[in-house]
Amino acid sequence: MDLGLEAAKGARGVAVLIQPDWMPPSFFQKFGFEAVREDGGRTVLLRKSAPDAEVALVRRAPEFVASERTVRVDAVFNARCPWLMQIERLFATCQAR
Repeated sequence: MDLGLEAAKGARGVAVLIQPDWMPPSFFQKFGFEAVREDGGRTVLLRKSAPDAEVALVRRAPEFVASERTVRVDAVFNARCPWLMQIERLFATCQAR
């Protein structure tokens, strides 16, 4: 958690999306996060660094209806992956040099 909070220095806040049966909100509350939104069992927790920090959930895109002339491709991206967070941190460090 310290690495994540350190990486967010200078930001107005840090948000975490909690899925049912994942990490309990109490873990994040120990670090100053507060529940600010709930949607379909998901909870958004926010740790404010600035009083005006806000967070919002992105609305789900409308369902795509395929036809004979189109192909539907579903791409899955999981921002919760610690590997992706580490790669982004390394990339940012390399660019700063």
